[in-house]
Amino acid sequence: MTRRFIFLLVAIVMILPMYFQFSIGKVHASPSTKGYYNAIEKIPEGSTVLVSFDFDPGSKPEIEPTARATIWHLLRRNVKIVCMSLWETAPVLAVEILGSVTKQFEKQTGKKIEYGKDWCYLGFRPGKYSVIVGLGESIYTQYRTDFYGKKTDELPIMKDIKSLKDFPLLIDFGAGNPGPETWIQMATDKFKIDFICATTAVVEPTYQQYISTGQLKGMVGAMRGAGEYEQLVGINDKGTAGVNAISLGQLLIVVLIILGNILKK
Repeated sequence: MTRRFIFLLVAIVMILPMYFQFSIGKVHASPSTKGYYNAIEKIPEGSTVLVSFDFDPGSKPEIEPTARATIWHLLRRNVKIVCMSLWETAPVLAVEILGSVTKQFEKQTGKKIEYGKDWCYLGFRPGKYSVIVGLGESIYTQYRTDFYGKKTDELPIMKDIKSLKDFPLLIDFGAGNPGPETWIQMATDKFKIDFICATTAVVEPTYQQYISTGQLKGMVGAMRGAGEYEQLVGINDKGTAGVNAISLGQLLIVVLIILGNILKK
C-alpha cells in the first residue's frame, strides 16, 4: 500500500461527509453543550437576544457550525436577534452566515423572516471594552446606524431595546480577546444577563471555570460541540458533517495501523 494511496484514502474519507449527509452514530452532548441549548430553550417566545460575532476566518471552521445552528434555533423559537461584532474581521462572516441561515430557514419552513423585524446586524465598532461599556448605557450612542446604514432607532426590532439591560440573553461566538471573557468581565456580571458562548478548542479550557461559577450558563466547544448541539436542535449541518469526517478519519487510521501490523508479519 503506497503512501500516495493512503493519503488519497484519507482525503476521500474526510471529504465525503461534507457532501453527503449521514450519521455514524449518536453523539452524547456534554453538560456545557446541554446548558447552551437549555439557555435558549427557556427564553420566552418574542424575546430579543444579543448575539456578538467575535471571530475571524481562521477560526471560522470551528465556530461557524454552532453559529448557524444557533441562529436556526433562535428563529425556530420565534426569538428576535440583534447582532453585532467586536472584531473587525467578523462582519463579512456574520453577514454571510445570517443571510444563508435566514434564507434556508424560510425555504424549509415557509415562514417569512424580515430584516429589521426578526433580526438585524449592527456591524462592527472599534473600541472593544469601551463599546461594551457604552452598550450598557445606551445602544444608540454606539450604533446610530446599522451595518447597512439604516437608523438603529427606526428598526422595529429595537423598539423596546435601550441598553444591554433589556436583553434576557447574550450569546458570543468568540475565538479570543475580546470575546467571552471580556463580556463576562465587562457586562454580564454587572447587568445580570444570562450568557452563553461558542468557541474554539484552543481557548475552550480557559472558559470552563466560568461554567462552574455559573457566570457562563453554557458553552459549545469547537467542532465536536457543534455536532452535539446540532443533534439537540434536531438538524444535520456542518457540525454533524465535521464530527463524521473526524470520526471516520480516526477510524481509518486505526484500521490502517492494524492492517500495517498484520501485513508486516
